[in-house]
Amino acid sequence: RLRRAGGAVSATVIVASWRDDEGKLWEPGRLVAVDFPSERLEQDLSISSVTFRQDHNGTIAELTLVDPRTQGGK
Repeated sequence: RLRRAGGAVSATVIVASWRDDEGKLWEPGRLVAVDFPSERLEQDLSISSVTFRQDHNGTIAELTLVDPRTQGGK
């Protein structure tokens, strides 16, 4: 039931670093505080997947974020 309830919330974001503010690599399962006023989304989301890229535009990480309940969290 929790997984179904959380399934409606997801987002994909691109960040300009492979690491967070603490210097840790982005990795699936970690919680990320999200505040997207235009989407009326303000909550902690869990990283479900990460794609790291480096090219002439720089280093980026594409994070797919989901409600933690979809991964068994609360």
